[in-house]
Amino acid sequence: MAKSKEVFCETKTVNIEGKEMDLIRFHGDTSYKIHNWERAAVRDHSGGRVRRQYFLYGIEYTEEEFKESVKERSGLPWFKNPSMQLNARF
Repeated sequence: MAKSKEVFCETKTVNIEGKEMDLIRFHGDTSYKIHNWERAAVRDHSGGRVRRQYFLYGIEYTEEEFKESVKERSGLPWFKNPSMQLNARF
């Protein structure tokens, strides 16, 4: 019996008039959202400088807010964190 691999989300990068946009679509959704955890989701190369816009799940953030969200995201999940476990040694 072959295991079927269900895709959680689909990502793609599109270029429109000098803008690169990273898009994500989750399983069951019909539309894409602008999203990227690793870098600016929208990069505008049309001018002399690159203009960056930061989006997570379709919501725009400033650069500082984006960096703070990324910082909070990394690390162990709460249930694997040793300080959250209630095991006591006697």
